[in-house]
Amino acid sequence: MRKLLLIAMLAGLGLTTTAEARDYPVCLRVYQSYHDWYDECGYTSIPQCRMSASGRAAERVWMRLFGRVLVVLAAVLVLAGPRNQVTKEDSDRLRAYVAQGGHLFVMVDPDTKTELEPLLSSYGLGMGPGVLVDLQDRLAQGDLTALLIRTFTEHEITQDLTAAVLFPLSRHLTFDEQTGKDWDYVPLARTSPNSWAETSMQGRVVQLDEKEDVKGPLPLAAALAPKQAPEEGKPRPAIVVVGNSAFATNAFFNFPGNTDFFLH
Repeated sequence: MRKLLLIAMLAGLGLTTTAEARDYPVCLRVYQSYHDWYDECGYTSIPQCRMSASGRAAERVWMRLFGRVLVVLAAVLVLAGPRNQVTKEDSDRLRAYVAQGGHLFVMVDPDTKTELEPLLSSYGLGMGPGVLVDLQDRLAQGDLTALLIRTFTEHEITQDLTAAVLFPLSRHLTFDEQTGKDWDYVPLARTSPNSWAETSMQGRVVQLDEKEDVKGPLPLAAALAPKQAPEEGKPRPAIVVVGNSAFATNAFFNFPGNTDFFLH
């Protein structure tokens, strides 16, 4: 397995106790691999934490999110299945992070209220309603919502994929070309033509309703990069959004396609 260089954050997870948060409001989260990280929460200010981070072999990111200050040594800032609602201040900091050349990776599950919509919509991205159902690309004899995705668009993330990716219980993405006119949009992964976004799962009776549901194929993962090249010496921003976070959890991460897709 490739070494994953320092992922930034699993949003919504607590870092310390209330007392620690009061006495030491700044934490340094250091990732050594996907499953191997630790927090250093003995800092009273961002400058103090930055001094400690100095010289470590990774990009430094610092921001206050979800009511805490988190200083991260990271190549990518990850919001993985956030359970807490993102405030306007959080969104503004994330937007500023991207504008400065940051790499943002967002995984949002169906039927979750994270208040990320205003942030994503500013780039032209939207989170579609319902749960994706696929009669063709799914686990054999499995649930219709256990998608086994085989259709990918050529991109540096997908170019070396040789196995299908298992996405359990996912939602689709939308893109507004006018709002996102300054961004290159690539739908990384799509459902088959025999799929749709089911807007009513009551009783688990799944049937395409042409009036209520959204007919496939539909993208459930997408990448964005600005069309204009950054100034010389400055990093190029990048955003990846996936309508599912479970594919990257322990239960599914060892599925061959999942590992490759996530680590790319």
